[in-house]
Amino acid sequence: MNNFGDKVKHFFGLEIQEAEEPIDEPRESRVERRRFEPEPMPDEPRTWEPPRERKPVPTKSVYADRTAPTSDAKVVICKYSPLDHRESTSIIDDIRSGRPVILNFEDTDDFVAAKIINICEGAAYALDADISKIANEIFIVVPHGIDILNNMTKTAPKEEVGY
Repeated sequence: MNNFGDKVKHFFGLEIQEAEEPIDEPRESRVERRRFEPEPMPDEPRTWEPPRERKPVPTKSVYADRTAPTSDAKVVICKYSPLDHRESTSIIDDIRSGRPVILNFEDTDDFVAAKIINICEGAAYALDADISKIANEIFIVVPHGIDILNNMTKTAPKEEVGY
């Protein structure tokens, strides 16, 4: 099979191959093959040992550094009128540090307001906070440990807005 035609004939099986005699050459292996040998059985039978009891490891609570305000404590409420969704990081930082946040979306585009509300709802869930609508386009986000009491008999009128 020196040329292309011979290779094509060989491929399609049109050429009769001559039997080649195998050449026996001693192989030199660089690495000896290891065979699996089972471990000998110990003279003493194994005994069953019950698993050790694990003691609970004390962990620091996520809310350990946050304390709910007492009657003597001064509560600072932060007010935001965000115009861009990038301001949500500072809103979440205030919630994380234990300060309630009021969000006023009167001057904010509906799309941006909906985006900020979604971000704050996710953060409220992660931080065990609460988010509530207190008026049209005004929301309050309170951290864990602060409750909102609703004394209003009527609910805020609903407007058809994207959030």
